[in-house]
Amino acid sequence: MKRPELCGLLLGLFDAVPRLLICLLFAPGDGHRLFGPLVLARVHHREFDIGHGLTSTHAMAIFIGLFLFAVLTLRVLAWHFRLDGALLRWALFAFAAGLGVTVLDLSETLLTGKVTEYFGLVRNARVSLYNFGDLVRWMSLLVPPLLAIVGAVRYLLVQVVQTAEGKGKGIPG
Repeated sequence: MKRPELCGLLLGLFDAVPRLLICLLFAPGDGHRLFGPLVLARVHHREFDIGHGLTSTHAMAIFIGLFLFAVLTLRVLAWHFRLDGALLRWALFAFAAGLGVTVLDLSETLLTGKVTEYFGLVRNARVSLYNFGDLVRWMSLLVPPLLAIVGAVRYLLVQVVQTAEGKGKGIPG
């Protein structure tokens, strides 16, 4: 994978295809119940307050800035320190996928005034709806810290093995 940010961005933007199909098939407020608690395909209007005078559209714009900052920071640090490895590429892929999904969410809200979710569950009177982009965004927030932990453990294990063999400088600190 030469450019993991491009692959991640395309994965995030891929969610536009099912959203477009659902948006064309269903009017806002429509939803179909299938197999009891399973909800399929709901289109609704969404602009809600999240607090401190911010709306959900403001939050998406802030998330775009944070994801873009994360991708650019990782890319600059990799260039400066001449880093290139699987963990760095996966982190770039995850952050770029989150960026792609958030750009898609913001553009969908601004251009159509609607939000499309295409699977969910009904529990009691509460409906929880999701789309592929929601799952990708949460994974893009969870994967990079896990990769950092794996990288730190890997580094420490290499230092311990090199110290045990007498080849390394020992664990710093």
